[in-house]
Amino acid sequence: MDTPDGDLSLYVDRIRRRYPTFPVRSVRRLEAGQNNDLLVFNDAWVFRFPHHRLGTVNLHNEAGILRSLQGRLPLQIPHPEYVHVDSNAPSQSFMGYAQISGLSLTKAWVDALPFQDFCAIVEQLDDFLCSLHHQTVASEFSAALPKLDCKDYWAYMFGRIQRLLFDKMRPDARTWTAHHFEVFFQNAESIERVLIHGDFGGSNILVDGNTKRAVAVIDFDSIAMGDPAIDYAALSTIHPQTMKCIERRHPRVADYTDRIAFYRGTFALQEALYGAEANDQRALWEGLQDFV
Repeated sequence: MDTPDGDLSLYVDRIRRRYPTFPVRSVRRLEAGQNNDLLVFNDAWVFRFPHHRLGTVNLHNEAGILRSLQGRLPLQIPHPEYVHVDSNAPSQSFMGYAQISGLSLTKAWVDALPFQDFCAIVEQLDDFLCSLHHQTVASEFSAALPKLDCKDYWAYMFGRIQRLLFDKMRPDARTWTAHHFEVFFQNAESIERVLIHGDFGGSNILVDGNTKRAVAVIDFDSIAMGDPAIDYAALSTIHPQTMKCIERRHPRVADYTDRIAFYRGTFALQEALYGAEANDQRALWEGLQDFV
């Protein structure tokens, strides 16, 4: 096997302790994210290792839900086959699944597509979200999922933004942010809460470069019960015409327009807030670059 160095060898040891017959011929880091490390073993298996206790709890729920959703959605999703969750030793937890082939739906890839092909992909993704948002999951998992309560959750976030970010922002940016949240709060009481992906951007959507069609959705680390418009807000960032492609077949999505605009307006602030709370200066200032 290719010999891993440093902390990669620790990840290899975790897997071997739990699954001693799993062959490790090679290992490489795929991504080091805010909440997890993502590694590829044998160029065939993706393993995710959470950084903290909350990530371990989410991993247990995510693995159970992904298993229950197999065959129920119109695109491939990860199928966890190697799972170890230890709430007493969160640093030992992990989840592994067979790697799914495909290219990330990047802006550069989208820009090179004929518009008709792009709309066909967006329609696939809309079908996926419609199906996901109507799924029910076992209470043992759904009860423990994060609840993005449509007012309390965002009010709590706004309070943290005021406390941790406002002193770094321009006066007009503070005024804009306060108004942005206040308008949302006025109509947030009756929003439906459904099963959502939670991070439905292009990096988590895989496409086939030959057929020009979507093949899979990955990284359900942010799965939650929340407003379906959150997923559409993330999807809308892929291309300026994304929502037009969807609205022409599902006019009902037009009802989400104001909420999509609200969620999109929080994305950079959420990155900055993560940076402030995790002492990640790069995330902090990248998130605040339009506010300072």
